[in-house]
Amino acid sequence: MKTTRLLRWTLGSALSLVLALALGACALHPEPPPRLFDFGPLPSIGAASVDVGGLVHVVASEDLDGALMRYRLLYADPRNVLAYRDSRWVSAPAQLLRARLLAAKPLMSDGGEAWVELQAFEQEFSAPERSELHLSANVSWERGGVRHGAQFDVRVNAAADASGFAAAAGPACDQLTAQVRAAIADTSARP
Repeated sequence: MKTTRLLRWTLGSALSLVLALALGACALHPEPPPRLFDFGPLPSIGAASVDVGGLVHVVASEDLDGALMRYRLLYADPRNVLAYRDSRWVSAPAQLLRARLLAAKPLMSDGGEAWVELQAFEQEFSAPERSELHLSANVSWERGGVRHGAQFDVRVNAAADASGFAAAAGPACDQLTAQVRAAIADTSARP
């Protein structure tokens, strides 16, 4: 009887010790910090274009106002927005977009103001190995006391992971900047 109790106590103690050591080993290997991404090198600016030519305001909805890298699996559930677990933007996409817009040559050479409302900035997967970055923005500006506006939608192919999303961000923002600049120039060319 005593031998059975002693055996049970020994086995129970040994099991508890093994469990404690296993849990302790997990604590020794903490989660690695998330990988941080930005939109890549800023476009080079010449000395003549250092003046940003007016103010550029960039805002985003609350769900886009964080550092999460968001994506959708269009082939599985297009309504569900997910986020990469181990990857983040260095700051909110709206802030990164504003920095990119300011680094480019001026949007408005007459010192006017432009407002950019970021409506979508996510990676969309049409298949597990096929994705694109989707950037959508509503942009408005004043020209000659008249307020103008346009909706812009940019899509850029991206490798099917967080690194591919980040690599496509710079080209997508550059395409948006070019489209906005062309729209602003078009309104200034009209009488």
